[in-house]
Amino acid sequence: MSAMIPIGAIFGAIMVGFIGNKWGRRSTLQIFGMVRILGCIINLIPTTYTFAIGRFIGGIYCGIGQIYVPLYINEIAPDAIRGKITLMYGMSVTTGQLVALALGLPFGFGITPYYWMFMFGFPILVALL
Repeated sequence: MSAMIPIGAIFGAIMVGFIGNKWGRRSTLQIFGMVRILGCIINLIPTTYTFAIGRFIGGIYCGIGQIYVPLYINEIAPDAIRGKITLMYGMSVTTGQLVALALGLPFGFGITPYYWMFMFGFPILVALL
C-alpha cells in the first residue's frame, strides 16, 4: 500500500501538463485539491481496495503538486522574493512529512483502534486550507 502514492505520483506528473494547459495553473491546483479531499474520504472506508484507491488518488495529487506548485509560485511571486517563497515551499513540504510521521507515532503506544481515521482524515483539513 505504501507504493500506491509513488505510483499515483507518476501518473499525476505525467498528466499534469495536459490538464494544466487546458485549465490553467490555479484552476488545476484548486480542482486537484478537491480530488485530494475525495482521496482522503475514500481512504476512510475500511477496506483494502478503497485504501489502495485512496492512496493512489493521493499520489496523483502529490505528483501534480510537486510540479505545478513551483510553477505557480514562479508566475505570481515578485522577482525580489521569488527564491524566498520557493524555499518556504520546500520547507513546508518537509514540515508536512514531519507532521505525517508524528501523526503515526501513537500507533506504537496502543492508541485507540480508530486513530487511523484521524490520521488519514487529517489531510482533508490541509487540502481545505
